[in-house]
Parts: sequence; structure tokens; C-alpha cells
Amino acid sequence: MAHKWDPKTDPVGKNETIGRRLFDEPMLMGAQDQPSFKGLDYRHFEETRADRELSLDRLGFTGIEKKAKSYLKPRAVAAGANCVPPKQFNGWAQVRASVLEKGLGGQCFPVIASPIDLNGIEGNTHHAHIVITGDVTFAAFRLREIFTSRGSTVEKIEPPKAPEGPVCGES
Repeated sequence: MAHKWDPKTDPVGKNETIGRRLFDEPMLMGAQDQPSFKGLDYRHFEETRADRELSLDRLGFTGIEKKAKSYLKPRAVAAGANCVPPKQFNGWAQVRASVLEKGLGGQCFPVIASPIDLNGIEGNTHHAHIVITGDVTFAAFRLREIFTSRGSTVEKIEPPKAPEGPVCGES
């Protein structure tokens, strides 16, 4: 019988799909006819907390699992709502754990399982992290390059549609 994946107790496997949450980031405006930036912003991978642990989500044992996405999406939406100012959750950038462990430019990023054992939406049994060593900005650029060039496509979450009809106060 095959082993059933349990992110709460299992160590991170080399073929696991690891995701970094993407939130809307303010972008500089260019000329009116300039196309908008379609790539990943390095700020998605920049760790600003003192512990230097970049949070990640374990999305599946060998690929993205719907059950994992269903579990993680409300937690990601809530995390974005807690930002100041609030940010909209836009999905995950994803890559295999082995790719992060191999690293780039001599900097490796081994993924460490670190479930957050709290009740409710604050808990996250699928949580993992990597420890950022050295300069955080260089690490952010390396991580962006890894997720862009060696990762799979970005798992986009459609933004909520604006309600149709009159806006409050209008008749």
C-alpha cells in the first residue's frame, strides 16, 4: 500500500511541489502605451522579518493537490487581509523542493517542514520555510530566478468579480 502524504508529519520530499504566495504589489506606472510587467517581482521573495525564514506552502507530494489548495487558499486570503494596507492573494509561484535545495549561484535553499499548530485559520499544517543566509536582496533575486526559470507556471487565482448593478449611494 502506498504511503499517504501527510504534510503535518512527513519531512519535505525532493519531488514535493513548494509554493510561494503571491500578493498584489504596487507597481510604478510608465508611459500610457507601455505594457504592464508580467513577470514575478523580486519583492515576493524578499524576507523582511528578523528571523530570516521565508514562508512557503507545501502544495502536494508530486504535484499540486486540490485538497492542499482548498486548505491553503483561505489562509492565504486571510494573510493578505492582515497586511497593512491589505493585499489581494493572487496565487502561488511553484517549484520542486529539489530545485530549491540545488539552489543558484552557490546559494542553496533547503526546504524545512514547519507546520504551524494553531486552531482555526491561523494554523497551517502545510507550512514550510527556508532560512535566508547572506544578503536578503540577493537571495530574493536568486529565488525569483529559480521560480521563474526552473519552476512550473504560476498558479493564478482569479480575483473576485466586481458586483454588477448600481454602486452604493447611486440610484
